[in-house]
Amino acid sequence: MKRMMLLVVLSLISSMLYAGYAATFEVTISGNLAYGSLRDVRYSSDSTQYISCYTQHPLGGSSYGSCMARNAAGTYKSCFTTDPGMLATIRSLGSTSDYVWFIANASGGCERISVVSGSHML
Repeated sequence: MKRMMLLVVLSLISSMLYAGYAATFEVTISGNLAYGSLRDVRYSSDSTQYISCYTQHPLGGSSYGSCMARNAAGTYKSCFTTDPGMLATIRSLGSTSDYVWFIANASGGCERISVVSGSHML
């Protein structure tokens, strides 16, 4: 799992080294890891895949959030969090040039959530 995260991060960093470069990241799910670019998923050729995150603050309750993804093959992954840092990361998501990845643990909680914005994400 850590190796997969390292490969994802390294691919993003290496893609930033080329001016005018545009990466393509449709939804990929591997074990407990899910990732994809909002724009690429939105404009993919299939109508199956999606990736999204949201936060909610119910009246009188604690804030919570969730990320979910489904790839072109129909494999689904999601996670849930009340962690303030992860909620802030989810709230930073908002542009179609954003790329999101998350790791879900065995009980459905989010272990990590990351958002990347950049010109290489179109």
